[in-house]
Amino acid sequence: AEETAPAILTLKGAAITDSYENAAIFAEVDLTVCVETDSAVTGPDSESNSCGILTYGDLNVTGPGTLTATAGAAKYISGSMRFYTCTKSATACLGF
Repeated sequence: AEETAPAILTLKGAAITDSYENAAIFAEVDLTVCVETDSAVTGPDSESNSCGILTYGDLNVTGPGTLTATAGAAKYISGSMRFYTCTKSATACLGF
């Protein structure tokens, strides 16, 4: 299997409402989100699916700020966070 480097995203007072793949934040790899100051992400209203954060890998949230992730209204699936395999995990480690 091909190894892919994890992604790191730093948020400083972000207010993300735009989307890719029906998610405010989307990653095909493991993702670490460092929340430096309070931030919010909101998935779009959609005829199919909506997620605040969508990842195919593990999700780690760290930093002193607060991250609020919400989904928009969706016909089929709507959730703050969504993973494509049951073996993946989400962990939140707020504070340094």
